[in-house]
Amino acid sequence: MAENEKEFEQEVEIPQEDLGTPIGSVDTVTLCDDEGNEYLFDLLGYVDFADKLYAVMVPAELYENEEEEQVVIMETYFEGNEPNFVFVEDEALAQQILDAYTQQEESDDVQ
Repeated sequence: MAENEKEFEQEVEIPQEDLGTPIGSVDTVTLCDDEGNEYLFDLLGYVDFADKLYAVMVPAELYENEEEEQVVIMETYFEGNEPNFVFVEDEALAQQILDAYTQQEESDDVQ
């Protein structure tokens, strides 16, 4: 893992069969950074992009120095049944993933 990437470990388990957009509710997950700080995120859904799985999240609450809610894109990989998240820092890649997620959601709304 590159030095500038932060790995977050999720404290709740998400069964692999539930890797779709939550319907009717938003899952809230607690992520811990390398220093043990905990952050709450609302999981909006997942998207497959370039043969990888990404989670689309928003902070569950505004944190210090934040004026507005921002979308966070996390690469998702599994160790056994445990999901792990790595923050996507490349803004261009994050935008492509967000665009793919938006298209996925729009096509789900049409069906």
